[in-house]
Amino acid sequence: MPDLTLDDIARMAGVSPSTVSRVLNNLVGTRSKARARVLKVLAETSFQPNAAARSLASQRSQVIGLLVPAPASTVLHNPTVLQFAEQVTQSCHERGYLLSLFLLGSGDDEQLALPKITRRGFVDGIIVRGADDRASEPLLRRISASGVPFVALGRPGD
Repeated sequence: MPDLTLDDIARMAGVSPSTVSRVLNNLVGTRSKARARVLKVLAETSFQPNAAARSLASQRSQVIGLLVPAPASTVLHNPTVLQFAEQVTQSCHERGYLLSLFLLGSGDDEQLALPKITRRGFVDGIIVRGADDRASEPLLRRISASGVPFVALGRPGD
């Protein structure tokens, strides 16, 4: 089927779009017969909510960024960082989040990528791995100024 909208599902189930939303989000307040009709239509159509629309409505991306201020050649050969990334990925998945890895190997990488990474709605939070030297202080200040929640692992100066 073509890309269906929440309104299409509501029309097919004979309910309001807000009822479909409540069913999709597993919220209380929907009569069992209406819930059953919506679930039936969802199953018949293999409906998948539009991720961009959900992000706009909820102001959440369900993505956590793992930012490592180091070049890929260093990171990808470091078993400690790889093991950490694997554990964070598992933890994110258990909570319904995706993990996105950002490697900033130079100041140019930082200048190009950081504004995109910290753009409102791109990630719900950032984990900065390896923020243990004075060189990472400007990076941490820029992330902090963006307003995106973050955690810095290491020993940042401030």
